[in-house]
Amino acid sequence: MWYIFGIIFLIFLLLLCMKISVNIHGIYDKQRKFLVISIFIFFRAVKKTFTIYPPSKEATSQEIEEQNDVKESRGINHFIKNFHQLHTMGKKLLKRISIDSFCWQTSFGVGDAMETGIAAGGLWALKGGVIGFLGTYFALKKNVEINVEPVFQGKGMYTELKMTVSFRLLFISLSAIPIYFYWRKIRKDRSESSGVSL
Repeated sequence: MWYIFGIIFLIFLLLLCMKISVNIHGIYDKQRKFLVISIFIFFRAVKKTFTIYPPSKEATSQEIEEQNDVKESRGINHFIKNFHQLHTMGKKLLKRISIDSFCWQTSFGVGDAMETGIAAGGLWALKGGVIGFLGTYFALKKNVEINVEPVFQGKGMYTELKMTVSFRLLFISLSAIPIYFYWRKIRKDRSESSGVSL
């Protein structure tokens, strides 16, 4: 009987220690708008494809919006008080995630050569900022490629993103446990101070 529990425990440890890779591939242009996420576990891939649609414009009730604004303002104020600690713990968690490759290609034109050139400079700055953010919060490898190709004589946009991330469940779990307990403490303190059960 005990050897069955031993086998289950070893399998559980194996699952925690194994490396999981996630491939992300997205394309956005006039004809294609999709995002494919492939998760590799034990050299087998589990794929999920998302089709990107423009956001819907639905009218919402003003009364509901006002109630949500009050709740959100209370939550934001409480969150700001604990932001530094959550930021430190969250950064430690994200550093356990390795970005093994990152490729972001974009070609576009706005119909005017001068405006396209200005927009291309802004897009280069945006992509540089994204790389800086990823390097600060994640374990970013050197396999990074970004490109902006302005189309001065045309109008339209094509962008493609390919990214591979990997992590081990054990390290993620160990980093997530303190965040979970700290978040429970915040919710408890907030409940006691507001007198409302969450």
